[in-house]
Amino acid sequence: VFVGRGQRTNQPTPMRHSLLFCLVKQSHHLIRQHRTIAQLHPIVLTMAASNSKSNVSTAAALGSCHWIDWESDFILSRMYDPTRLFSFLVCFIMFLRFLQGHEWNLEALVMGFFLNPYVILFFVTACGVTYNGLVRLNERPKTDQSSSSSSLSNIYYKFRSLPIYDQWAAEWYWWNAWLYHGVMDGAAGTLQAVPVVVSQYHILDKRFSNHHSVPWTIGLIEILIMQPLSLWTMYAILTKSSYRFPLECVITTLHMMGAVMFVFAEVYEGQLNVPALDPVGAPGNRWANIQLFNEYQLIYYWFGFWFCNFIWIWVPLYRLQRAVLECARAFQQQQQQQTQQQHKID
Repeated sequence: VFVGRGQRTNQPTPMRHSLLFCLVKQSHHLIRQHRTIAQLHPIVLTMAASNSKSNVSTAAALGSCHWIDWESDFILSRMYDPTRLFSFLVCFIMFLRFLQGHEWNLEALVMGFFLNPYVILFFVTACGVTYNGLVRLNERPKTDQSSSSSSLSNIYYKFRSLPIYDQWAAEWYWWNAWLYHGVMDGAAGTLQAVPVVVSQYHILDKRFSNHHSVPWTIGLIEILIMQPLSLWTMYAILTKSSYRFPLECVITTLHMMGAVMFVFAEVYEGQLNVPALDPVGAPGNRWANIQLFNEYQLIYYWFGFWFCNFIWIWVPLYRLQRAVLECARAFQQQQQQQTQQQHKID
């Protein structure tokens, strides 16, 4: 799986095993520096060659290796999109708790979320931007499609033709744009306009029902700045635009800023508002009522307040690191080209 695009080689088994051992041992350097197998330390090449039946076949195998795309061929990329899984989990918990508190009234759920005009507006907008971005993608689908195939199927195969890393990145910003920034934190948290989400936010944090300045301001920033910026970043990823990574530097910084302000402002004030019905903090002791195995705190405090906000710190931090490295690489290449042109002039 380390050679080519996750396909086995036709080389003898001992050579493959020795290469696998050496590559695992050198994985830290490979991940950080994106080296090829042929650029490893000479000891690695010597070990691989000595354990193979044919030094010629080993050299040929090493010479035919491509760059290792860890973000596309890593074993975790074979799993289901984590952003999609997390979003389904959030929606499932939110819908279930809403139904439990409203005597399993499905009509209230449908009218309060699925047919809510804000939900429809943000969802249709995100889908429209996605469709437009994939239509403009200058890469043909990597599949044999007949001329009678529908445009939607072509759009699907265009999306699937993107590297897995870009698929995950685009879907992360898609969910952020319409669900988290637009519907939940913006329309529900600040505008109080989505009943299903509003009811759960009032149970999660008293600051929403008291119109506290921190969640109100963060929600306003999300609906006015982060939501369109997430759509723009997703569009740049789908169209393979050159401004994709500069945009990611901006939006990831805003994500981390919002999560840190929302969580640590409440911790600093003593945690007197989370969870709303039974706060963790008390005057003089912000951890007075903390419980690990209480169902209410497990859902609304540990999952809703800490875990969910931690996602918007860890994921943007990872994406920011990648974006900064890509921008630095582009500047380095530009400087090298300018230096070469200057040498030619001289």
